[in-house]
Amino acid sequence: MSGRTYVTPEDVKTSLVEILRHRILLTFEAISEELNVESLIRTVVEATPVP
Repeated sequence: MSGRTYVTPEDVKTSLVEILRHRILLTFEAISEELNVESLIRTVVEATPVP
């Protein structure tokens, strides 16, 4: 990424929505609560500490 031979936590954070968006299906309940996949992924990323 960006000419490096390694990946940083920031690289993962910026790519995660594009990588996971098509793999997550919301339930009818989540859709009725007006949740969306992108905000769900961002919430999980923000709540997960970087090792």
